[in-house]
Amino acid sequence: MSYDINSISLTGYVGSEPKGNSDDTKKPYANVRLATNKSYMNAEGEQVSSTSWHNLVFFGKQALYVLDNVKKGHRLLALGELKCQKWQDKEGNDRFSTDIIVDKFEVYQLIFKDSDK
Repeated sequence: MSYDINSISLTGYVGSEPKGNSDDTKKPYANVRLATNKSYMNAEGEQVSSTSWHNLVFFGKQALYVLDNVKKGHRLLALGELKCQKWQDKEGNDRFSTDIIVDKFEVYQLIFKDSDK
């Protein structure tokens, strides 16, 4: 018997204020852009940094919490699964997107002192 696993864990920084819908007519959802950073030494011995951006999607009570409490700059741990989609834009061009449907998450708020400015 074989099992397929679609699982991802990301830790990064929220790049913009969460967007979504929390009204009673639809199931609440929230979208968050998460930045993950990687640093490494290139062949010349120079440190290189790169940032990858990820689309996180929250539903239900998690979405309501995110919309009310998560802010740009918060550090976030997200556990979930990948969902790849194909769609067409207004001009009829095929577009592709990959989202992370979040199952569990933790928010780490950053607290700065006046001396950190």
